[in-house]
Amino acid sequence: MEEVLKIKELQIRKKFKNSAFRNGIIGFVVVTLFSALDSTTFGEMFSKGLIYGSFGFVVVMLFGNRSWLRLKKKYLAPKYSDLEKLGLDLNQHLYFEGVYKGYYLNIVPFERKTKEGKINYFDVVQIFYHSKDKVGQNQFPLVLKYHIGYLFFYDVCVVKTYSNDNSINFKNDLDYIISVLLREDYLAISKDELLGSAEV
Repeated sequence: MEEVLKIKELQIRKKFKNSAFRNGIIGFVVVTLFSALDSTTFGEMFSKGLIYGSFGFVVVMLFGNRSWLRLKKKYLAPKYSDLEKLGLDLNQHLYFEGVYKGYYLNIVPFERKTKEGKINYFDVVQIFYHSKDKVGQNQFPLVLKYHIGYLFFYDVCVVKTYSNDNSINFKNDLDYIISVLLREDYLAISKDELLGSAEV
């Protein structure tokens, strides 16, 4: 289990570090340009740019490291530990996607900060399908309550949301939602089919 966590940590760091370093370079360039505006000689401009630009780079990277630690804590949470066994991988956009029991789906973790400074954590499950009839109209879904909670049925997907829940058993919920889809004759759709229909 420890080795699996190390591998996942490396995967998350690889996806995150490129954007963090890029932001650090942007911080260096921006601070360098602004600090050099009031310089009278090239030497003064160079020295100020080097000092303040380096400072900007360090500050941005420190904030980036804090973000990395938060990401690491979030994505290595136990509730995500079995998703790979279900065929769901963490992609470059930092959400989980894959095919489970023939259905293309994704699980999107995100967070939202309240006015009081508290951070609420959410998980959104989206399972995509073909529907013979239009289920929901655009942004207005068909909302039905089941024993696992409310499900929101749109034209091409069903959505289940979780709020501040670290005890989610994704496998059980996915099995249940897919059983509902099969019962209601909502047929599985592949990612390629989904993207193709969106382009029409």
